[in-house]
Amino acid sequence: MQNAAKKHANSEVSQFEITSNLLRNLNKFNLTPVAKLVLLELTTHLNEDKNGSVVFPSVNYIADVLGIGLTATKKAIKDLINEGLI
Repeated sequence: MQNAAKKHANSEVSQFEITSNLLRNLNKFNLTPVAKLVLLELTTHLNEDKNGSVVFPSVNYIADVLGIGLTATKKAIKDLINEGLI
């Protein structure tokens, strides 16, 4: 938890602030609830100390953690790409 709240070196934004800002702005995008959930899961993997601004959990991992099917996960990722969010 402490690492998640740590300020990111380049952006000076904490993991909490990223997630909070995302939640406040999700209504601006045409996303399904599943796509929103996938996006929130992706934000939990951002760790600039470890991997820069690259987020790369597998589709299988995301589906398993969120309890959703692979097809729904893949569609959600496609929707997030189409909206320019990832």
